[in-house]
Amino acid sequence: MNPRYPRHPRSGQDSSGASGSRAPGPPSWAQGNAQNCNAMAPCCRIYFISAANDAVPVGGTGTAIMTPQDPFQAQEIVLSSTRTAPFFDLLDVKVGSQSQSVSNTNAPTAGDVFSEVAVRSSMTLDPTWAGVAISIGFANVDPLLPHDFRVTVFGYSVAGYQGC
Repeated sequence: MNPRYPRHPRSGQDSSGASGSRAPGPPSWAQGNAQNCNAMAPCCRIYFISAANDAVPVGGTGTAIMTPQDPFQAQEIVLSSTRTAPFFDLLDVKVGSQSQSVSNTNAPTAGDVFSEVAVRSSMTLDPTWAGVAISIGFANVDPLLPHDFRVTVFGYSVAGYQGC
């Protein structure tokens, strides 16, 4: 059992599926891979969540915040290769307060790494409960113009999980 992910207050179950007051842990679908989610089909499938920040000024920074309303485990961050990726660096990706980078610094990552045409841009972020924010810090690197920052995150979710 992993104490990093508390029992969801609405589920009443720990990671073993047992009800009661056992130590908190993630639900069985959130054990870190799609096979667990696929075992719950059709309840578990790929969903998306998006965020936008309009007119980020030249040299400006910001944070795109997405708050899933069901348990969610992000698998892919996507920036448009024409509208967003060329003009932004990603500063950090967090699930709750936990950075998803293994670096101890906020070294910027070119937005192009996460464009829809990028190769090897998939990753598995920490699973999140409903209401826990996924936040992406960004900086406009275009020296001439403000740009809109748009991001979509794809991942597995058990929508309507209480009835599954």
